[in-house]
Amino acid sequence: MIIKVVLVFLGIVLTHQAYSVECVKGALTVIEGLSSIGRATTFAKMGIKLAGKTEKMSDYKRAQFCNEKIAMKGITAQAWRCKDGSITYDQPKSTGIGGYNGFCGETAASNILHMHCGLMASPTKYCNSFTKDFTPGTRAGSLKTGLNSMFKENKPLCPEGKWESYSSSGSPEEYIQYLLGGLKQKSNFTRTRDSKGKVKIFPFPIMIEVPPVGSKGLHWVTVLDVIGYKKGKDLEKQTGCEVMINHWGDQYKVPCTRLALWAKRSGCGAAGMVCGEYPRVKFIPK
Repeated sequence: MIIKVVLVFLGIVLTHQAYSVECVKGALTVIEGLSSIGRATTFAKMGIKLAGKTEKMSDYKRAQFCNEKIAMKGITAQAWRCKDGSITYDQPKSTGIGGYNGFCGETAASNILHMHCGLMASPTKYCNSFTKDFTPGTRAGSLKTGLNSMFKENKPLCPEGKWESYSSSGSPEEYIQYLLGGLKQKSNFTRTRDSKGKVKIFPFPIMIEVPPVGSKGLHWVTVLDVIGYKKGKDLEKQTGCEVMINHWGDQYKVPCTRLALWAKRSGCGAAGMVCGEYPRVKFIPK
């Protein structure tokens, strides 16, 4: 038992040393369910550049889409309402030496509480008190436990049910189907789709590797919607398939193939530890 604990701790330390700090130049998020680096070597050769340039997250930002500033009523945080009705919080500055501890998980939790419970919650002052753990950033298990505690504390404003953390192997097509399944849970949140009316949908947190591929910067975002997906058709040929994600005070529209790649690579993290891919935290209604 002592040896196992030491090895796990050593793996976390090695991971922290080997990986760039992200969660917007914040923490490496050490999570449950990480695949070995070796299982993703084929992905290291893919997508490093798009159209002759290095891929950046800003390539997918929806300009001037989330520009309605929300009055936060004394809360030390800032949130924005997007044109589709969704909410996206600014991510607080990271803490610790070199900014090793980021708040992307807590920011995703603030997005979730605002959209599903109608609550304004500071990522650092409120959400962090439920999600913090001994690792830099936020593990999937800690985010799951924190969301369950926050939903329980804020009954009956929040939906009844429980949050669960998942990771899985599989194809990019299967991952997009996982997202669609999570988004179709019963919800009080309504999203306005571009010229396609309104839809009830259940946003939830997913983990990605921030581009460019190979950055090894792990980051929680809030997935809002998947549009244009055609089941049974090769995902690589589905140019109209896109995923909407909220983070960093904005919304981003990402091709399904790119988002699936980022999510798969986010399971490449912990110094050879063999676990699952495509980490996410999904709600199961009661």
